[in-house]
Amino acid sequence: PALKHAGSARRLFLAAPHRGWTESRCLHSSLCLAEAPQAGCLNDLMEPLTGEMLPESTGEPVVEGTIVTEFSSEASGPTVGSLLGFNEAVLELPPGDCGLTVNQGREKTFEVAAGSPLVAQIPRGFHLVKEHDHVALSPGKVTDPRGFHLVSVDGILAGEDSGAGANLVARARKEQSAVPGPLSDMTRSHALLFSGLGAVYVGPDGFTTPVGAADPVIDAFGVDRTLFDAANATKARTHVCHGVPGTLRRGEMENCAQCPEYMCCVFPWTIHMLAFSPIFLSAFLYNMLRSKHRDMEFPPWGDAALILTDKGIVGRRNFGPDSPGGGCNCCCIGCGDLEGEAGVQPYWRVNEQKHQNGVNAIAWDGFDVDKNVRIHTYGGGRCVPTRKGDFCDMGGSAGDSAFDALVVGLHCGCCIPGGCCMYVCIQPDAEGLYRATIFSKHETLIESEENSHFIPTGSIELLALARSPDDLRNTLRAAKEKYGAPAAAAAMER
Repeated sequence: PALKHAGSARRLFLAAPHRGWTESRCLHSSLCLAEAPQAGCLNDLMEPLTGEMLPESTGEPVVEGTIVTEFSSEASGPTVGSLLGFNEAVLELPPGDCGLTVNQGREKTFEVAAGSPLVAQIPRGFHLVKEHDHVALSPGKVTDPRGFHLVSVDGILAGEDSGAGANLVARARKEQSAVPGPLSDMTRSHALLFSGLGAVYVGPDGFTTPVGAADPVIDAFGVDRTLFDAANATKARTHVCHGVPGTLRRGEMENCAQCPEYMCCVFPWTIHMLAFSPIFLSAFLYNMLRSKHRDMEFPPWGDAALILTDKGIVGRRNFGPDSPGGGCNCCCIGCGDLEGEAGVQPYWRVNEQKHQNGVNAIAWDGFDVDKNVRIHTYGGGRCVPTRKGDFCDMGGSAGDSAFDALVVGLHCGCCIPGGCCMYVCIQPDAEGLYRATIFSKHETLIESEENSHFIPTGSIELLALARSPDDLRNTLRAAKEKYGAPAAAAAMER
């Protein structure tokens, strides 16, 4: 079916990653006539419609979608959506009975009645899904990477515990919602913004505004392929200790094969090393024979590993493949694979992003260039001293070298504050190769029965960038001065 055109402007019901977008706004419904498709009518992200999915042709007009975005044909530069390949969708929820029904399962799927105003707004093959308080516009499960995450209602963030999911279920059951939330008022219409990315900028006080497909890009840092290959070559040498084939991310190990680095030359852990040596030997053999090294493939986002916009920075929380696979952060042999979601994690699921490769965004006023940008260059001294006040433990004694997939070294000394150092045995020798981490001021408490701790709410890991560390810091500093000051002033006014 072909979309009608209004004047010289072309209008679609999904915000595809084209250039030259104007602001999104809900307009009116458009009728698609049963004729041959025209260029640009279908969303690039959707699966091709097959004969099994298409209804029988009757010659009658078919309602296809609601116009939510108008854009001009004039290119005005790249956008975040065009670089990361994601879209947006706006769904206008009318007041009163909107013609929804819901099943009774744990993952609730909303069915849309034939006469509902929502029929004209939901793309063919997609439907509304809810699991816990996660609402998505999806062709399958709520976690389907092809789906769109609900990120805001009437411009207000709709994250975890927002009540939006419960409100939607109450609307479908024609009940008054017992949970206060953005959709609890059934007397007026609501604009629901669904994003194919699901990322939100993190400010000093937490999440602020969603990353938009139409956000203009002011600069981007890409990965150098030569340095990337050098990193893979180094990982091949360190793999026996780190495991986890196919990734270069920091802070991940497949089993306890890395533990001897921290135990064999540190008293009194040397005793434990001898006692558990058969377990460590089994872990080494597993990494060598069963979980063999595999190079990380050059990521599809490699040319835009770090994106700068007028709102902040956008990148991946971990420098690894979108589907992580392998590794479980436990001391065992062959723990199994982690199921990934193609790098898509709703912004409020910070704990899951910690273990997977979700897209993170940090507002300009959400980090300090001097305090929240950590750059680790390789090829320096072999002996890395303990940070002042730290014990010779697995997490802090070697600073940025600890749990780095490209570094293997022995900890030497005694288990007392300031009592040991790390002697680096293997590290990259490629000139210009460095690892950088940008993390937010705001932190999130991760609670568990064994250990509760804080982690940065927003964090971006970078490796093998084509531009130098000084260029990275200077660019961030200049952009922060230009765009961060107005944002901070506007926040103070609010």
